[in-house]
Amino acid sequence: MHLPVFHPCVRLAWWKEHPGELSFVPPDGRFVLAGYEVDLLPSNAEIDKPPSQADKLFLPASVDMRTGLGTAGSDFEIKVMLNNNFPGTPSSSKPGPSSSRLGVVNPSFSFGGASGGSTSAPTLEAVVVTVAIPDGVRNVADLRCSRGETNFSQWTKTLEWKVPTKDGSTINGTATLTGSIMGPLGSDDSDEDIENGETSSKTNPLLGYYDEDSATASEPYQAPSQTTSGAAKPLNPLPSTPSLAQQRKAQANKSLMPTSVSVSFNVRGWLPSGIRVDSLNVDVRRSKGLGEGVRPYKGVKYVTVSRKGVERRV
Repeated sequence: MHLPVFHPCVRLAWWKEHPGELSFVPPDGRFVLAGYEVDLLPSNAEIDKPPSQADKLFLPASVDMRTGLGTAGSDFEIKVMLNNNFPGTPSSSKPGPSSSRLGVVNPSFSFGGASGGSTSAPTLEAVVVTVAIPDGVRNVADLRCSRGETNFSQWTKTLEWKVPTKDGSTINGTATLTGSIMGPLGSDDSDEDIENGETSSKTNPLLGYYDEDSATASEPYQAPSQTTSGAAKPLNPLPSTPSLAQQRKAQANKSLMPTSVSVSFNVRGWLPSGIRVDSLNVDVRRSKGLGEGVRPYKGVKYVTVSRKGVERRV
């Protein structure tokens, strides 16, 4: 724990004498008892080598993105990987009946979990992928996601994808989102003009397949003789390399591609730091605000909230 901050009701002298123990008189209403920071990065970050298993940071949701796909370079693909094998929980070693291997889309997705989540069965929920779209993009078309729903806001230039998690304790897999960006108005027309200009300046594209001068309508069709020696010369295939117009369009779309994607999520019943409350003792004899026959309720709930905390840049 780093930089702990306590509510004024906490006895600091007791904390200094007994590290890890908080003694306090709770005030009226809701309040935050304490706050702290935890460094979750590997301890040897300066060493240029892969982290060990103990130093690896577990992430229940991670995201990846590929841009510049397609012949015109206007397509992109986003993948979000979900992993509910939370370390330190009994459910991590025993997956649910509908869980699948990482990389396979699980059919039981829905936004939000039905149960509240607990330390024995944490619940992953509220998984939202956010993509910042450049200002020069006019629209994002052909949005297709394997799970959930997606929405593009032209006012904020933000693409939001909600990935459902019906039962967070049995979610393991990958969901995919694909789409195409559309540039400013007039860019498509200029590309068509370039394409038409290139086609008109070249020779007949059918040259080599059909000769207008040598062919006559009176010549009958003759099937190839079976006794002719040698094999027929195949036609030259069409060139697979992109044309100059496609190359120019792909170069123009490169500046319109998103450069970062982030994912948000909530986990009920689990904390990445592993810090837990061991016990909660209520001194009934010294409690003046409790009436006769009143038994205080003791309980602890763990919630992990990540707001765009996992980001991927390309």
